[in-house]
Parts: sequence; C-alpha cells; structure tokens
Amino acid sequence: MGKVLYLPTATCKATDEAIRQAMKPRRRWSWRKAWDNLLTLVGITATGLFLAYLALGWVLGVPW
Repeated sequence: MGKVLYLPTATCKATDEAIRQAMKPRRRWSWRKAWDNLLTLVGITATGLFLAYLALGWVLGVPW
C-alpha cells in the first residue's frame, strides 16, 4: 500500500513567548490607512474607466 505517517501527538506546548504573542493588543483600526486605501481604490477605478472610455471610442471609431 503506502507508507504510514506517524503524526506527533500532544507535543505542542504553550510557551511563554506564544502566550505573550496571543495577549498582545491587536492593531487598532486606522482612519488614515482606510482613507489611503479608499483613495487608491478611487484612483484605480478612475484610471480603468478612463482607459475603457478611450478603448471604447477607439473600437467604435469615434475620432478625437
């Protein structure tokens, strides 16, 4: 058949470092970062719409 893989059981112990890491306060929600992300999204969307507008005009043969 195939090889039998023996998985270690009950070897995971909670170390002090792991507990300290889990107890750390989570990073707070940042309005500044959310605003930057929103501006990035708006910029990407505006660029995409502008390029789609140019491409559609080119496909339909509208002279600029």
